[in-house]
Amino acid sequence: MAAGERGELRKNGARGLRSYFVSVTLGGMEGEFRYRGRIITAAEVEFIRQLIAEHPHTNRRQLSLRLCEAWGWRQANGAPRDMVCRGLLLQLQRAGRLELPPARQLR
Repeated sequence: MAAGERGELRKNGARGLRSYFVSVTLGGMEGEFRYRGRIITAAEVEFIRQLIAEHPHTNRRQLSLRLCEAWGWRQANGAPRDMVCRGLLLQLQRAGRLELPPARQLR
């Protein structure tokens, strides 16, 4: 971190793997979120919030597919990274960064 920044790195997620919250205070900017090597910025979280607001009756899977399409998130075989994206959405909800539609099917 650069001089004058304060930060905290803490593990989050299943077994503490691959996702980290990086809390950094930069001139009023409220932290970033790292998920599977990708930095999720406050602007991207706001994009996800708008996506949810624009499609209020969309379930979580449909929402993740829309986000995969918007971000170009694809596996090597061309399929959307649906489960990875749903994991990101769930982590952001658990962190209080957004509100997902209610789960329709609980296992």
